[in-house]
Amino acid sequence: MDFLVVSRKQEETKGQGLRSWSRVLSGFRLAVFVLFLAGLWLVFGSPGWPWLALVPVGVAFFGLLFVHEVLHRRMLGNQFRLALHDWSLARLDNRWQGKGIGGGDLVSQDHPYAADLDIVGVGSLFESLCIARTRLGQKLLAQWLLAPGSPAHLKPRQDSVRELAGNWDSRLDLVEKSGALQVGQDLDSTLVWADSSLRGPAGFWVAIGLALGAANLVTLIQWISGQADSLGVACCGLLTVLLYGLTWKKIRNVLHGLEKQAEALLAARGGLESMAGQNEWKSERLVSLRLELMASSKRPNAQAAVDRLVTLVQTWQAKRNPLVTVPLVLLFWDLVFSWLLLRWHRANAGSLKIWLGALAEYEALQSLAHHSFLFPGDIFPTLLESGPSCFEARDLGHPLLPLARCVRNQVDLAPPRQLLLVSGSNMSGKSTYLRSAGVAAVLAWAGGPVRASQMRISRFQVAAILHAEDSLRLGMSRFAAELARMRRLIELSKGEIPLLFLLDEIFSGTNSSDRLAGAEALIRRLVQTSAVGMVTTHDLTLAKIADDLGDKGANVHFVDNWSGGMMSFDYRLQPGVVPRSNALGLMRAIGLDL
Repeated sequence: MDFLVVSRKQEETKGQGLRSWSRVLSGFRLAVFVLFLAGLWLVFGSPGWPWLALVPVGVAFFGLLFVHEVLHRRMLGNQFRLALHDWSLARLDNRWQGKGIGGGDLVSQDHPYAADLDIVGVGSLFESLCIARTRLGQKLLAQWLLAPGSPAHLKPRQDSVRELAGNWDSRLDLVEKSGALQVGQDLDSTLVWADSSLRGPAGFWVAIGLALGAANLVTLIQWISGQADSLGVACCGLLTVLLYGLTWKKIRNVLHGLEKQAEALLAARGGLESMAGQNEWKSERLVSLRLELMASSKRPNAQAAVDRLVTLVQTWQAKRNPLVTVPLVLLFWDLVFSWLLLRWHRANAGSLKIWLGALAEYEALQSLAHHSFLFPGDIFPTLLESGPSCFEARDLGHPLLPLARCVRNQVDLAPPRQLLLVSGSNMSGKSTYLRSAGVAAVLAWAGGPVRASQMRISRFQVAAILHAEDSLRLGMSRFAAELARMRRLIELSKGEIPLLFLLDEIFSGTNSSDRLAGAEALIRRLVQTSAVGMVTTHDLTLAKIADDLGDKGANVHFVDNWSGGMMSFDYRLQPGVVPRSNALGLMRAIGLDL
């Protein structure tokens, strides 16, 4: 926390200095422009060399324009760096909910655990993690959180996240150079543009345009200086209109949609530049990502190629400036640019997907790494790639709870144990315990750190049913909704990946007799596979299920404490069945006369 506060103060001071320089340069630009206009007035109609006196003034103006543009980009970068500081401090202060990227549109409604474990949405795990600005990066991070990763990929990913976590400057550099991307910038359309077949003007049209553009420039200067009449200007203007008429359809074919892609390409270039500039990486995957940006026999250098594209796009966009619009039209810049862009597209479009894919993965890795940086006490779990299903954790807590209020517990689901039946009073922490375990499993097999002191976990397909609700729209009762989700649970248990099931108040939508029979049948069915899991209940008659399973099951519980007519909870997991219920006590505590 102290480090971030000091770092933010330094960035703020730097931003103030940049703004001061910007004001000074704005004054110089205005003065030079006024000087240019005054000189133009004085030499208008004069033949010969007096026109040359305006050249240094024009050079000075465009030089100041360039310097000011560089300064403006640095000011924007400073704002993006400050934004990352502010987000990080908000995350540590637990005031981040609703201020980040929820990612609710990145998951299907029937996902087996996303809604129950708050993986996406406002105040979700995804929102707490994601600093990716591109849609591709956000999709990849969501993909990692919504399905267990391949064991072959997880060790390199863990190493990459661990290395990036200690490199705060790399994240500042990334947000500074790619911050101009709109949050959720959709680069999919850029990939479509890269895959499209462009047909532009042939080279001989460009040669004619360059020759005619030179003629336009010479005749215009001669006419302004009084050395020629208007006939030459009129002839060149007529030929200009004719050439544009013959080539405009081909020009438009190349430039169609480029305006929408220009800003995204410019900002994506910043992210690629940031990646390419990190030449001290040691972890296998980070080195591989950087190599994907380097030149090879199959593809060009990403940074150099995108730099050429950026230079082209920026020069093309210069026509927006009224001072240069007419000269660029007379010089056939759209014709020349479309030809140059077509050549770039043919040489590099095939590699653009590789480069943007590398950027997306880098953003996703940095998101996990930033969480590790903010919470250095979170550990990287031991991932078990073979052997019987196992989930053991010490001092496990929920990563979205403030550290000061995060009570930690144990998870013991090591062979032969496959079930923890969690009983306890209302509001004692049962659901939070299940969510902590589920989120830890999700983070572990996404390659991220978990809130624990020790953890060993097999690869699991997680399925959670923590709240099943009736649906008026579908005409479905709560019990029917539970049954539909239980059927999905059974289907998942038949898959190749062992199931981790997390069930809260199982079959609470029916009577106690049916609840006991249904719960026992379901649990026995799951335990017959390699599934492991936890089930919470208020119904103490269900506790016998764990006892009947012998070594495969165990009862644990949470309790409440009464003092001076007030109820409190320590949220500590204890062995055995809860000794009492607190429903009547809670009713009386809120004023019900019972």
